[in-house]
Amino acid sequence: MKRTYIFFILGLTGMSLACHQMPGHQDLKFSGTLELTEHVLGTKAGGRIATLSVDEGDEVKTGQLLATLDRYEQMKKDYDRVNNLVQQGGMTKQSLEYAALNVDDQRIVSPVDGIVLVKVHEMGETVQPGSAVVVVGDRSKLWVKVFVPEGRINQIQIGQSAVLSFDGIKEKFNGHVSFI
Repeated sequence: MKRTYIFFILGLTGMSLACHQMPGHQDLKFSGTLELTEHVLGTKAGGRIATLSVDEGDEVKTGQLLATLDRYEQMKKDYDRVNNLVQQGGMTKQSLEYAALNVDDQRIVSPVDGIVLVKVHEMGETVQPGSAVVVVGDRSKLWVKVFVPEGRINQIQIGQSAVLSFDGIKEKFNGHVSFI
Protein backbone atom coordinates (compact mmCIF):
# COMPACT_ATOMS: atom_id res chain seq x y z
CA MET A 1 0.00 0.00 0.00
CA LYS A 2 1.41 3.39 -1.03
CA ARG A 3 1.81 6.00 1.74
CA THR A 4 1.96 9.75 1.35
CA TYR A 5 3.93 11.96 3.72
CA ILE A 6 2.48 15.11 5.25
CA PHE A 7 4.62 17.65 7.06
CA PHE A 8 3.45 19.78 9.96
CA ILE A 9 5.33 22.85 11.10
CA LEU A 10 5.72 23.17 14.86
CA GLY A 11 7.43 25.47 17.30
CA LEU A 12 8.37 22.69 19.74
CA THR A 13 11.51 21.29 21.26
CA GLY A 14 12.60 17.64 21.49
CA MET A 15 9.54 15.43 21.76
CA SER A 16 8.54 12.05 20.35
CA LEU A 17 5.45 11.83 18.22
CA ALA A 18 2.82 9.18 18.77
CA CYS A 19 -0.23 10.19 16.72
CA HIS A 20 -2.01 13.06 14.98
CA GLN A 21 -5.61 14.07 15.01
CA MET A 22 -7.15 16.38 12.42
CA PRO A 23 -9.73 18.86 13.83
CA GLY A 24 -13.15 18.42 12.24
CA HIS A 25 -12.24 14.87 11.23
CA GLN A 26 -12.24 12.98 14.51
CA ASP A 27 -11.76 9.72 12.58
CA LEU A 28 -8.45 10.86 11.06
CA LYS A 29 -5.60 9.66 13.28
CA PHE A 30 -2.17 9.01 11.88
CA SER A 31 1.24 8.02 13.21
CA GLY A 32 4.42 9.79 12.31
CA THR A 33 7.76 11.02 13.48
CA LEU A 34 9.06 14.28 14.87
CA GLU A 35 12.06 15.42 12.82
CA LEU A 36 14.53 18.29 12.92
CA THR A 37 17.16 19.89 10.74
CA GLU A 38 20.47 18.04 11.04
CA HIS A 39 23.88 19.66 10.48
CA VAL A 40 26.61 17.19 9.57
CA LEU A 41 29.86 18.81 10.71
CA GLY A 42 33.41 18.03 9.68
CA THR A 43 36.68 19.82 9.05
CA LYS A 44 37.99 21.28 5.82
CA ALA A 45 41.38 19.66 6.42
CA GLY A 46 42.20 16.08 7.22
CA GLY A 47 44.04 14.96 10.32
CA ARG A 48 43.80 13.31 13.70
CA ILE A 49 41.06 14.48 16.10
CA ALA A 50 42.95 16.07 19.01
CA THR A 51 39.96 17.26 21.05
CA LEU A 52 36.30 16.30 20.98
CA SER A 53 34.47 18.11 23.75
CA VAL A 54 30.93 16.79 23.23
CA ASP A 55 28.99 13.55 23.61
CA GLU A 56 25.72 12.44 22.07
CA GLY A 57 22.85 14.24 23.78
CA ASP A 58 24.90 17.31 24.79
CA GLU A 59 23.40 20.76 24.28
CA VAL A 60 25.56 23.05 22.13
CA LYS A 61 25.47 26.76 21.39
CA THR A 62 26.12 28.64 18.16
CA GLY A 63 29.86 29.21 17.79
CA GLN A 64 30.81 26.61 20.41
CA LEU A 65 34.06 24.78 19.65
CA LEU A 66 33.19 21.07 19.37
CA ALA A 67 36.41 19.50 18.12
CA THR A 68 39.89 20.29 16.86
CA LEU A 69 42.46 18.49 14.76
CA ASP A 70 46.05 17.84 15.80
CA ARG A 71 47.47 20.90 13.98
CA TYR A 72 44.99 23.34 15.57
CA GLU A 73 47.33 24.58 18.33
CA GLN A 74 50.18 25.14 15.87
CA MET A 75 47.88 27.00 13.48
CA LYS A 76 46.73 29.26 16.35
CA LYS A 77 50.38 30.05 17.22
CA ASP A 78 51.10 30.79 13.55
CA TYR A 79 48.06 33.09 13.42
CA ASP A 80 49.22 34.98 16.54
CA ARG A 81 52.72 35.41 15.08
CA VAL A 82 51.37 36.72 11.77
CA ASN A 83 48.95 39.02 13.61
CA ASN A 84 51.83 40.53 15.60
CA LEU A 85 53.85 41.01 12.41
CA VAL A 86 50.88 42.66 10.66
CA GLN A 87 50.50 45.06 13.62
CA GLN A 88 54.19 45.99 13.24
CA GLY A 89 53.91 46.37 9.46
CA GLY A 90 56.02 43.31 8.70
CA MET A 91 53.31 41.20 7.01
CA THR A 92 50.28 41.82 4.85
CA LYS A 93 46.67 41.53 5.92
CA GLN A 94 46.33 38.85 3.27
CA SER A 95 48.82 36.72 5.23
CA LEU A 96 46.70 37.22 8.34
CA GLU A 97 43.56 36.16 6.48
CA TYR A 98 45.35 33.06 5.21
CA ALA A 99 46.50 32.19 8.75
CA ALA A 100 42.93 32.63 10.03
CA LEU A 101 41.66 30.23 7.35
CA ASN A 102 44.26 27.67 8.43
CA VAL A 103 42.98 27.89 12.02
CA ASP A 104 39.37 27.48 10.84
CA ASP A 105 40.32 24.41 8.80
CA GLN A 106 41.50 22.68 11.99
CA ARG A 107 38.34 23.07 14.07
CA ILE A 108 34.66 22.24 14.18
CA VAL A 109 32.26 24.87 15.49
CA SER A 110 28.51 24.50 15.96
CA PRO A 111 26.55 26.59 13.45
CA VAL A 112 23.37 26.50 15.60
CA ASP A 113 22.03 26.13 19.11
CA GLY A 114 21.09 22.48 19.25
CA ILE A 115 21.84 18.99 20.46
CA VAL A 116 24.55 16.52 19.46
CA LEU A 117 22.72 13.66 17.74
CA VAL A 118 25.67 11.52 16.64
CA LYS A 119 29.42 11.36 17.27
CA VAL A 120 30.69 9.81 14.05
CA HIS A 121 34.32 9.72 15.20
CA GLU A 122 36.17 9.63 18.51
CA MET A 123 39.20 11.53 19.76
CA GLY A 124 42.41 10.15 18.28
CA GLU A 125 40.82 8.92 15.05
CA THR A 126 42.04 10.19 11.71
CA VAL A 127 39.51 11.90 9.47
CA GLN A 128 39.58 12.91 5.83
CA PRO A 129 38.75 16.46 4.71
CA GLY A 130 34.99 16.99 4.71
CA SER A 131 34.14 13.75 6.51
CA ALA A 132 31.52 13.94 9.26
CA VAL A 133 32.75 14.13 12.84
CA VAL A 134 29.53 15.10 14.66
CA VAL A 135 25.89 15.66 13.72
CA VAL A 136 24.06 18.52 15.47
CA GLY A 137 20.26 18.78 15.45
CA ASP A 138 18.65 22.23 15.29
CA ARG A 139 15.64 22.00 17.61
CA SER A 140 14.37 25.41 16.48
CA LYS A 141 13.40 23.85 13.13
CA LEU A 142 11.08 20.92 13.84
CA TRP A 143 8.42 19.26 11.73
CA VAL A 144 6.33 16.14 11.90
CA LYS A 145 6.30 13.60 9.09
CA VAL A 146 2.96 11.77 9.07
CA PHE A 147 2.22 8.54 7.24
CA VAL A 148 -1.17 8.68 5.48
CA PRO A 149 -2.66 5.70 3.62
CA GLU A 150 -3.21 6.47 -0.07
CA GLY A 151 -6.99 6.06 0.25
CA ARG A 152 -7.17 8.83 2.89
CA ILE A 153 -4.92 11.42 1.25
CA ASN A 154 -7.87 13.19 -0.42
CA GLN A 155 -9.09 14.18 3.07
CA ILE A 156 -5.93 16.21 3.75
CA GLN A 157 -5.23 19.71 2.39
CA ILE A 158 -2.35 22.17 2.54
CA GLY A 159 -2.96 24.67 5.33
CA GLN A 160 -5.32 22.34 7.19
CA SER A 161 -4.92 22.64 10.95
CA ALA A 162 -3.98 19.69 13.10
CA VAL A 163 -3.78 18.81 16.76
CA LEU A 164 -0.71 16.81 17.64
CA SER A 165 -0.28 14.57 20.66
CA PHE A 166 2.87 12.83 21.82
CA ASP A 167 3.42 9.73 23.92
CA GLY A 168 4.17 10.62 27.52
CA ILE A 169 2.99 14.24 27.23
CA LYS A 170 -0.52 15.30 28.23
CA GLU A 171 -0.28 18.66 26.46
CA LYS A 172 -1.53 18.88 22.86
CA PHE A 173 0.06 21.09 20.22
CA ASN A 174 -1.37 22.95 17.25
CA GLY A 175 0.17 22.61 13.81
CA HIS A 176 -0.81 22.77 10.16
CA VAL A 177 -0.21 20.81 6.97
CA SER A 178 2.58 22.50 5.02
CA PHE A 179 3.54 19.86 2.46
CA ILE A 180 1.92 16.78 0.94
